[in-house]
Amino acid sequence: MLPSLSKTNKSNVLSAGIVTANPDVREDIEHLLRRHPALSLSVTADALSEVSQIGRSSPVDVLFLDVSWPEGDPFQTLADSVGIPRVVLIAPDDRLARRAFDVRAFDFLVQPIDPERFSQMVRVLLGLDWRKSAEPSPTPAEEFFVPFERGRRMVQASELVAILAYGNYTQVCIRQQKEELVLRSLSSWMQQLPENQFLRVHRNAAINLKHLRMLSEPDGIDSYQVLLEGRAEPVPVSRRSVAGLKARLSLR
Repeated sequence: MLPSLSKTNKSNVLSAGIVTANPDVREDIEHLLRRHPALSLSVTADALSEVSQIGRSSPVDVLFLDVSWPEGDPFQTLADSVGIPRVVLIAPDDRLARRAFDVRAFDFLVQPIDPERFSQMVRVLLGLDWRKSAEPSPTPAEEFFVPFERGRRMVQASELVAILAYGNYTQVCIRQQKEELVLRSLSSWMQQLPENQFLRVHRNAAINLKHLRMLSEPDGIDSYQVLLEGRAEPVPVSRRSVAGLKARLSLR
């Protein structure tokens, strides 16, 4: 049985590591990781011998290990290493997939890595049940199931304070609860939320108007922002959204 995943910080972000001597492979994985803020790159190495050291002194939740090395056997190295709960093997083709199974690798990705295939791996890593909730409801609802990292649960629309986009993810702010990441686009959220209650105020942000405290005017080069009940940090408002926001609030 695989050990539980740990969290690198209070934002519930999982730590990731990369071991490869190929700069192109490292760049590809780093690019994909940036699209998934639930994973944070914490360690990189360019020597196969460092795999065991990472397991001992710099444990990560998931390690991306390149299997192409001029010397050494990455599979034997992996079998001899401890302290690494999940390893994703990266290979130029699928000929080594069976050996990956032998060492109980978490996943096996073939280069060039397909972004959707990478996203699928992330969903499995986070334990999200996307068979039950891959698509949001086609019509607005007052309550719905949301596939958070710690499991699906019912959320009332009125409890949502703001939804912020981060790559393929959205960060969901719920009243009197910690903010959590969901692998769902902001556009998908807007199709599901009641239009009379929510407004997209920025390409990366939507807010619940019921929780709006104040719209701040720009000072110099600063942009518009809104302060919301239940969230300490302000949410940016694009200039093209200001008129619509004021109209909704009868502030014209």
